[in-house]
Amino acid sequence: MQLFNRLVNKSILVFVCFFFSMSALSAQETVDIDIRVNSPLSGSLEQFADRTLFTITTNFVEPREVALLIEINGLNGEAENFRADNQISSLSSPVTLQPGLNVFNWVTLSNQFGEGYSIDDITINGSDVQRRLVMEQRIFPSGDYQICMRAIDPLTTLEYPTSMPGNNCEMFSIRFYNPPRITIPNDPGQIVSVQVNEDNNVYFHWNVATFVNTDFTLIIRRFANFEQATRFIGDGRPQDVFDGLDLVGQIETNRREYNTIEGDIIIEEGVFYTCQIVARSDGANFLNGGRSNSPVWTLGSSASRGCLSPNYQANIVFPVSNDTIPFLRIPQMVQMQPICDELLKVKTELLTASAG
Repeated sequence: MQLFNRLVNKSILVFVCFFFSMSALSAQETVDIDIRVNSPLSGSLEQFADRTLFTITTNFVEPREVALLIEINGLNGEAENFRADNQISSLSSPVTLQPGLNVFNWVTLSNQFGEGYSIDDITINGSDVQRRLVMEQRIFPSGDYQICMRAIDPLTTLEYPTSMPGNNCEMFSIRFYNPPRITIPNDPGQIVSVQVNEDNNVYFHWNVATFVNTDFTLIIRRFANFEQATRFIGDGRPQDVFDGLDLVGQIETNRREYNTIEGDIIIEEGVFYTCQIVARSDGANFLNGGRSNSPVWTLGSSASRGCLSPNYQANIVFPVSNDTIPFLRIPQMVQMQPICDELLKVKTELLTASAG
């Protein structure tokens, strides 16, 4: 009988311990996080913040303040060894999570809970090139990434457990294509001459290394004079100078060619021009904002021949003594017409001598 009682008491003790263990387990607070990044991504910080969705499910009984720690790690390519997080700012800016379902993107997190969740408040760790891209150009380096979120108790700094391990991370990729390149007019690094028909129609052609649907904007601008055109080339063709030139025409197209005969663009002789293609696509990201090279060109004969050799010497010899040249014929026989603005003065000297 005593043995029976001891067995019964032990069974009751085991049951009670098991009951309390199950009660403690069921009472444990959990935070389940699911992350989705909607592609394709342009690479910009703003678009990434807008397209990253956090779905957070809690078993809280009442609202609770939680710090949401976000980490972004670059895995390969130009993004390798890149890291960004909001660890410092998030602990001082807790989020109020409701019982059940909570849905945010990065923008709404920032709007509702302060700068601790602003895309501009993340801490960047990486190379100087990576940091300049993010901080100055506001784009992520090209490569594959992993973004993760963890829920932290701001008082204890302990992480909340989850019932769905692994769902708190998401992979995403940033890919950039080279921008278009204008091949016609040619771009050898100096002013080129464009041969046209009698109506001065100019043909443009460009290449772009992507198979996705892409729209293009062809922008044609003109220089005030030759000096401005050469200075533009010498300075490396800065974008702000290009943008400040007089606009001749702007064409929207999904083709990779254009002829001015198709529109009302007028190209004049003796004027120096430049042009640029800007590519845009929902399925591709372009370096340099999708902006192409900017060839510099003019109509007609070579634009630089009057400047390359500005000093000319002509010897006219007449075989017979007392030969004469009618005055009106001289301009037709020797004519200099340089197009260089800096060649302001032409000095001529006519010497006469006897052939004997």
